Amino acid sequence: MYEPPRQPNGEFAPFKRSEAEVSLDPIAAPADDATYNADGTFEFPPPARSYDQLVAFWMNCRVPDTVIRQMQIGYVQYAYETSVAHYQAWIADNDPPAMHLKSRRGRPEELNPEYERWSAAYQELQARYEDAHPIDIDPTIARDLARVHRMRWQARRSEEWLPGITQAVEETRIEIAGADPDGVPIGALLDAYRVDQLDDAVWRDQTAEHVIFIAEKLDQLVRQTEPEDPAQP
Repeated sequence: MYEPPRQPNGEFAPFKRSEAEVSLDPIAAPADDATYNADGTFEFPPPARSYDQLVAFWMNCRVPDTVIRQMQIGYVQYAYETSVAHYQAWIADNDPPAMHLKSRRGRPEELNPEYERWSAAYQELQARYEDAHPIDIDPTIARDLARVHRMRWQARRSEEWLPGITQAVEETRIEIAGADPDGVPIGALLDAYRVDQLDDAVWRDQTAEHVIFIAEKLDQLVRQTEPEDPAQP
């Protein structure tokens, strides 16, 4: 075993080490946004460093089909529950009158005019609500809706070092089929489709988890159907 030389007094002599050339400067991120965004994914985006970089990433990153289906299914359930609650609150404040007037002997029942007015108001309420908050997500806008939701989600988490970025994102206009040709502000689109109310699990690509789950179930099934070895005690 190597032992450094000793001095006359028995102590080890000073040992000189060569200094390694180590830079304490931080590793620089790529200057261009395309390279900076290249390694990001829908579930694991790169840290936002500017408005342009954030928008460029989210409008170009791949959105898993699994996430889109989960968003559509979750939204339909959410839209149904919130619409029913909205209508029930209106009915609680607007008691429906009797549907028919009291019939006179020998005459058929007549529809109550007050009920007709109430029914018309209720149908108008439903139409206005569903116009403001659609009951489902059209497949042609689903992918972009997922993109802009996550764009605003990340913008809100970046306000500490990029103040004002959330408002900038919400004011950004996006082209939507069948809507204003000048585009729809992202904030208005997300106010209509309130997908930010969905469970966090919706935004996670669960394909790999499903594959693992199925593989485990198949393995259990194979083990259950394998004949027992008589040689085993």
